Amino acid sequence: MISVGLPWHNRLRPAQATRFPGESLPLDIRDLHGPCRVLAGPGTGKTHALADLYEQAVRGGVADRSQILVLTFSTGAAGELASRIDTRLRDDYGEAWISTFHSFCARLLRDHRPDPHRLLLNGFQESMVMRQVLAETDPALLGPLAGLHRSEAFARDLLTFVALMKQNLVHPAALLLAAEADAGSRLRTLAAMYQAYQQRLESRKMADFRDLVIGAIGLLSADAELLARIRSKFRLILVDEFQDVDPAQFSLLRLLAPPESRPRLVVVGDPDQSIYGFRGTVPRLLSSDFAAVYGGETFLLGECRRCSQQALDAGERLLAATQGGRIPRRLKAMRDFDSGEPELVVVRESDAVDEAFFCAREIKRLLATTPDLKPGDIALLLRSTTTMGPPFEEALRALGVPFEVRGAGATARNEVVRFLLGYLESLRRPEDPEAFQASLASGLGRVEPMTLSRLRAHAYEHGRPLTRVMRRLMYVLAARDPARWPLRSRCVVPVRRLATRWCDSCSATWNPCADLKTRKHSRPRSHRGSVASSR
Repeated sequence: MISVGLPWHNRLRPAQATRFPGESLPLDIRDLHGPCRVLAGPGTGKTHALADLYEQAVRGGVADRSQILVLTFSTGAAGELASRIDTRLRDDYGEAWISTFHSFCARLLRDHRPDPHRLLLNGFQESMVMRQVLAETDPALLGPLAGLHRSEAFARDLLTFVALMKQNLVHPAALLLAAEADAGSRLRTLAAMYQAYQQRLESRKMADFRDLVIGAIGLLSADAELLARIRSKFRLILVDEFQDVDPAQFSLLRLLAPPESRPRLVVVGDPDQSIYGFRGTVPRLLSSDFAAVYGGETFLLGECRRCSQQALDAGERLLAATQGGRIPRRLKAMRDFDSGEPELVVVRESDAVDEAFFCAREIKRLLATTPDLKPGDIALLLRSTTTMGPPFEEALRALGVPFEVRGAGATARNEVVRFLLGYLESLRRPEDPEAFQASLASGLGRVEPMTLSRLRAHAYEHGRPLTRVMRRLMYVLAARDPARWPLRSRCVVPVRRLATRWCDSCSATWNPCADLKTRKHSRPRSHRGSVASSR
């Protein structure tokens, strides 16, 4: 959200401090003897309802905290739910199972199939593995995709494809078999790359994020005794944000709570709020598949305490016009808004920049023609401030309208602020490779992207921290040209001997100094992220 006007924090605090109780479910946990589904619209208090059920179960003796499993989509949602439950049950210190699907699977694997040598990759490491696989693949085998095999964007798209396959429990061998029966060469190429990527992970004892769910499913499927213990352990399972569940997670849930056993299982979600389809989530699992598989009752939460009735009706009209086959519903606003009947205007512009400047001009006109209206009374709501925010920020800045961006990472969106924060973060956590890489690529480090990419690849291949690689590279440069690359340390180090040893250990196909030795003595040039270029 972009809030126009500064400051706005103090005006928001009273509203944030006001607590609106969520709509109560017409359900007593003691009467729940099978699965049920809760469809909850925005602002209807679904988290409040889940916390109610959890508290009822503990205080009513249905289950203690160690016998209740709560699963949700995001770490933030899990933390919020855990915080609310802890506030209500201050006198109960039992072991709680409240986590995301992936955290639960990681805990399950750690407890029952520990492998201290297996490395769980982060996003950057996944990208490095895929780029290595592409680099070692004969371009001729890629067919029509051969021209993309060195593209970072292609590597990212391949990872997205692999993630989609894993989230749908499609094994590389099964995809290859299906691709052989397909006439399209691109599917065969993608299947071959998926298999090569997975073989690399398994040969190096590595796993990516999606492998956690797959591993947990494999563990429970192969160990009937463990599966029976897990099923008997959890007497109640609550799942939040069910509209964001993917097929692999749904399969895991069916293992934990088989439909034929009529488990105490409550899933909560809103099909209209599913925004992660590009990540493989399937809102149909909530809207239809859950009822088809589990049956049970369906409860509706339709009293909204977040929006005006006009906003709810406008959203319903938009969904009805754009979502074919959707079951209509009407949410009821429970708060009174004094703004009167709002004027709804639909404007279509040619591109994002024109749209942003239209909004900025309209805001400036409203401020000029409405004496009582202040900049802080206006807000711009965007689907994503990260991807859609910059044009609006530039437009508001160009017309002199003060604003502040709310949302994850919004403070650091300004290039100068982002540069300074990244540099300070690398100083605070020198062992963090992501922060250190950002500082190297910044206006202060001025390391070219190709050089940084090679340094990262070298560090990964040799299993060394990037900070250590850079430190040794400094010694190499100082040994070759002390006047140009002086060491800033007072410690006495046998520089030439150390540099020789390091160069001998480097890959014969690349000399890390080759990209730097042609750099000329020059005044540091202006950089987009540097303070010199700030406005």
